[in-house]
Amino acid sequence: MVIQRNQDINIWGSNKKFKKITVLFNHKTSQTETNSEGIWKVTMSKMKAEGPFEMNIISGKQSIHINNILIGDVWICSGQSNMEFMVKDSDNATEEIAIANDLHSNYQQLF
Repeated sequence: MVIQRNQDINIWGSNKKFKKITVLFNHKTSQTETNSEGIWKVTMSKMKAEGPFEMNIISGKQSIHINNILIGDVWICSGQSNMEFMVKDSDNATEEIAIANDLHSNYQQLF
């Protein structure tokens, strides 16, 4: 799982109504209680890119454990055969990469 960096992190779910929920993630703890419909949600503070982490969601004797969670950039891409197209093979690739202001220098080697 990848969670978007530098954005509030919303974690939610459902259980029986009025149950205590504890979320443990990246050395932080957040607690809430399910509402009258059994729905719950916690919002954790923004985090920088790093990981991997584990998350534990606990309610009474029930728990959910999630491994290998990363904090980073989430990209949603669409397309078909053009999704295999490498930036380095595009017209004027060297110039386009050099003037791009949204790429971190470490990522330029990937293109």
